[in-house]
Amino acid sequence: MVVFLGTLQLVLDKGQEVDWFAATWVRWCTLLSVAGFVAFVVRELTTDSPIVNLRVLANRNFAIGTALITALGIVIYGTTAMLPLFLQTLLGYPALQSGLTVSPRGLGALTASIVVGRLIGRVDSRMQNSGSWSTATFMISPLSSATSPDSTRASSRSASAPSE
Repeated sequence: MVVFLGTLQLVLDKGQEVDWFAATWVRWCTLLSVAGFVAFVVRELTTDSPIVNLRVLANRNFAIGTALITALGIVIYGTTAMLPLFLQTLLGYPALQSGLTVSPRGLGALTASIVVGRLIGRVDSRMQNSGSWSTATFMISPLSSATSPDSTRASSRSASAPSE
């Protein structure tokens, strides 16, 4: 597990600086990470006392719940990390305005935590989960069509300009 996670973190942290798979060491670390992951899974499934009991994923409900929570974490982390960069690089927001623009997400998360805490025993968890996915989809979907007006004009000018 240490080899798998350590090399994966190294690739993800430093890979962009060296043009990802153009660097030989990134390819080797990726290969080591994949081999470490396979060895970890094989060991955990074959030993009598595993460190991480992967057999619990045989329960369909638990496996689906784990997959959904993983996907939700990726979506939430991805949009949280990328939105300020999008605002600053493509839309030209200064850092302070970018931070103020994304701060309502934190207030929404705080409010949702309180509401969900109150509803957890009264409303079916599947309904809460469906509602949270629907809300996240509704709130994030406008980002899929957001572009900078300057980049749209620049691309249309370059498309209509004669080539030399």
